[in-house]
Amino acid sequence: MPRVNTFFTITSLIISVIGILTLQKGQLEADIELDEEYYQQQNQLNRLVLDIQTKAPSFGFDNLKANWNYLQYIQYFGDNPARQVTGYPLLPKYFEIIVNNDPRFVRALLSLSTANTLYAVSPKITIRLLDQALEQISPTLDPLTPYIWSYKGVDEMLFLGDITAAKKSYQTAAQWALQTDSPDKEAVAARNLETVQFLEQNPDSKRARVAAWMFILGNGLNEETQQLAIEQITALGGTVTLTPEGNLQVEFPEED
Repeated sequence: MPRVNTFFTITSLIISVIGILTLQKGQLEADIELDEEYYQQQNQLNRLVLDIQTKAPSFGFDNLKANWNYLQYIQYFGDNPARQVTGYPLLPKYFEIIVNNDPRFVRALLSLSTANTLYAVSPKITIRLLDQALEQISPTLDPLTPYIWSYKGVDEMLFLGDITAAKKSYQTAAQWALQTDSPDKEAVAARNLETVQFLEQNPDSKRARVAAWMFILGNGLNEETQQLAIEQITALGGTVTLTPEGNLQVEFPEED
């Protein structure tokens, strides 16, 4: 029981800090538009909470800790006015806490991998944390597990220029896809192998990069990310159109 009590003491401390932060925000919003100084203070308090969690033991409540931080990450990422002032420096901390406490949290991994790379500009951290998580994940855990390898390949190709590592990641994604029970497993495997083929024929392949941005586009992280992906696909010579059913359709560039 002492361990459980200690956990709840730590949890209460964290919640208290968040509560104070929320009350302060409410009071300020009731007066005038929030200013830059407030957002910086809010960012410092969020960092304090994350630092406390990083050092504090979980006492067997690892999944609860990961879930709670995922919800906090969603709130943090979606606070556009605050992010315009402070940027996204805390994304790697949310990512690390979640991976350390629940490396099998597939949906969180997919969301945070894209966010951390594009917004915190930390592809090396993304790849390190995905590698750490993948050590605890099997292909049959979730129909979405192959996408972890695909997203890792995206970072390796687009942001680190490591074509050899990217090809290995895409090949593994294809292998894992065929082991899932997803009705789309054949198509997912084929799409990853197609990217490998593009890279084998041309390491600077425009089609491979379009395929990588297609993964980011399909992530649906937010409208800003989708617009960025569309712009990059178009710049590479691809086209993005909207089907009558309301789906986005991507055509590869004619020349590679």
